[in-house]
Amino acid sequence: MTKNKIKHIIQDYQKESLTNSINLLGMAIGLAVVILIGWWTVMEFSFDRFHEDYKEIYLVKTEGVYNEKRDVDISVPPSFSTEVPGMYPNIKACATVFNDGDKILEIDNKQFYQNGIGMVSNNFFTFFHFPLLYGDPKTCLDDPNNIVIDEVLALKLFGTKNAVGKRIRFQGNTFHVSAVMKEMPVNSSIRLHLVGSTDYVYKLYPWARTTWSGFDRFYTFYKFTPNTNREELANSITQKIYEKEPDDKKYQVKASFQPIEEMHLYGPSEQYRQLFAIMGVAAIIFIISCLNFSNLFMFTALSQQKSIAIRRIHGASTFSIIKLLYQKSLFYVFISCVVGVFISIWMTTTFNELMSTNLYFDFANPILWGFLLIVIVVVSTLCILYPVWQILHGNEVDRLRGQSTTIGNKKVQKIFLVLQFTVSIALLSFVILVQKQFDYLDKRENGLKKENVLIFHAQGEISNKYELFSHLVNPKNSNTRICYSTASPASWNDGVMVSPLNKPEEEIHTEYVWTSKNYFDFFDIHVVGDCFKNTGTANELVVLNSTAVKRLHLVDPIGKKLKINDKTVIISGVTKGVHRDPYQTEDYPIVYRHIPEKNINTYDYIMVRTKDEKKASIQWVEKQWQEINPNIPFRYQFISEAFKSKYSHLNNLTKLINTLMVIALIISLIGMFAIANFTIQSRTKEFAIRRVNGASTEKIFVSQVIDFMIPIFGSYLLSIPLFLYFGELFLSLFAFKVSIGVANYLIPFIAVLIVSFIAVLFQCIKASRTNPIEVLRHE
Repeated sequence: MTKNKIKHIIQDYQKESLTNSINLLGMAIGLAVVILIGWWTVMEFSFDRFHEDYKEIYLVKTEGVYNEKRDVDISVPPSFSTEVPGMYPNIKACATVFNDGDKILEIDNKQFYQNGIGMVSNNFFTFFHFPLLYGDPKTCLDDPNNIVIDEVLALKLFGTKNAVGKRIRFQGNTFHVSAVMKEMPVNSSIRLHLVGSTDYVYKLYPWARTTWSGFDRFYTFYKFTPNTNREELANSITQKIYEKEPDDKKYQVKASFQPIEEMHLYGPSEQYRQLFAIMGVAAIIFIISCLNFSNLFMFTALSQQKSIAIRRIHGASTFSIIKLLYQKSLFYVFISCVVGVFISIWMTTTFNELMSTNLYFDFANPILWGFLLIVIVVVSTLCILYPVWQILHGNEVDRLRGQSTTIGNKKVQKIFLVLQFTVSIALLSFVILVQKQFDYLDKRENGLKKENVLIFHAQGEISNKYELFSHLVNPKNSNTRICYSTASPASWNDGVMVSPLNKPEEEIHTEYVWTSKNYFDFFDIHVVGDCFKNTGTANELVVLNSTAVKRLHLVDPIGKKLKINDKTVIISGVTKGVHRDPYQTEDYPIVYRHIPEKNINTYDYIMVRTKDEKKASIQWVEKQWQEINPNIPFRYQFISEAFKSKYSHLNNLTKLINTLMVIALIISLIGMFAIANFTIQSRTKEFAIRRVNGASTEKIFVSQVIDFMIPIFGSYLLSIPLFLYFGELFLSLFAFKVSIGVANYLIPFIAVLIVSFIAVLFQCIKASRTNPIEVLRHE
């Protein structure tokens, strides 16, 4: 594109500066969304593909049917890495990762929490492509007391990347830094800052090395020899599981392999679902933006129809006309894309918070530039298809007279307008419904008194000095002030197989929670029976939730005996009215059992009820914590927030989609404002003649309002079935849900109607102030 052509395009832009500026703003906002979501999609599909031989790496999975539901587990027992590879020559290499979560690290008597701690097999750095900055990838983990940290943690702890030889203490042991690795890529399913050897885990738990059941926290990966039939191998491993653990056969446990590049999108969390949902909304915004741009681009062609006709009469080819329009479209889209990039960068922080991702724009990455180029070319092409079609079917004589009937075909324009607002109104209705549903879930009673409850791990000396800590925070020895358990009430704990005594065929899988005696009083849970108080000794007693009683087919369960891990226990109570999971009509079966204070460990939870959730109350509990753990930071969460986190991923997803929906509505309104502006400008001669002939400004205004409001009313009617379909689809995800009310229909329509009315009113007032004599004089 030459300098003269750019100058000519800028001159054309200035002729309709307001319309074109609005057009570019709408397109820039739309492209910002397309660029942000598009680049995120590219990154999502690139997960784990940075490994040099990623096509050869497979994750080992197991799945089984428990309580009539199929459950997929991507972590498996240690035997899948310690024994299975030696049984099958087809497995040429194996690596394993034991994700240990957050740990308290100690350096120079200073303690702090660090996430991304894991134990891995000794061949981890030769199996995967995680380069080391310092150290030998073959031998860095040969010693159980060796660890490898990444460059970020090295700088944080020691102020230098070369931290080889430094010491870090955690889990009661001193470890030596034997190597420093580069920070793991953001598009890696394995994201660790510190790794040690699984030999250290087996040193602590020697029995775990050969177990085929339980301790299933190991992510295990295989590489196979060429031409390996993976399906046959998985079936053979499944039979080996049945041989080692016969009970697994009745639960239809099966082994399978998943390519590592599918681990992120097609894992148990089914990330692909939210990816496609967001892509769908982004596609809607893209279509609305293109419709707007195409509509307005076609409108501005009205002011150039004479020059186009003269070019055609003087022999200009169709190709040259298309080329001219395409260059103009390309220029506008390029400017919009530049602005859109800045907007998308600005939106990235919020997007990362909502999606729990680490998206960023690396302009040194050629893939990003290729992606942006594709966006510009595709959008520029799509946006001129309709204007070009109109031009090719136009009549040059009519254009020279300013009477072209093809360019700016009103029916097509109104169809575009109706499509935009149909989708926009439906989306706005959906936004209101989603917010209403999550407000309902936040306020819903679930049988637990969860207000003002702090929850935290029994770290440091708290686990050994619980009685002292309990006295500090609960001097009056109230049953409703402090308690403990092995699991948060808002999350899943370890499972166990349970059956009625002498009826092993009725065995079911249940959640297994160990608690303090006052646990049910603390949460004000209604329990039928005496809990852990009167019948037998506390260690022999269990409390079941109503779902467990139902699945075990128990009638009058109090006093009945159960078999758990070959031990006999007695049912002393049954909880009623507790419902923790908003997605299910009933909770998973749960067995509660008492754990003495002396058996509390650092993984268990302590819960303290405060006066309120204000800062002063939190600081008071923290002060008692520091009395016992002066060197360990106090990390906590409110139980109410923990329950919200059960649907936080969906909540965050819908927040993002809601934001995108509002953007779609804004783009539609911007388009309408621009269309109203250009339409009224193009009809100034008509308005002038009508006013000279005695028509009042009010009459002209009413006719214009009706002309624009009729398509919006039609859009509203079309949006209702669209909203109902997706609204019911969304509500079907929840066991407890709101109903779709009249407000969901009326509020979006009224809001769009008011904003549209204001847009048209502004343009009509502007047109009414124009002197008709001046207009007719120029014409």
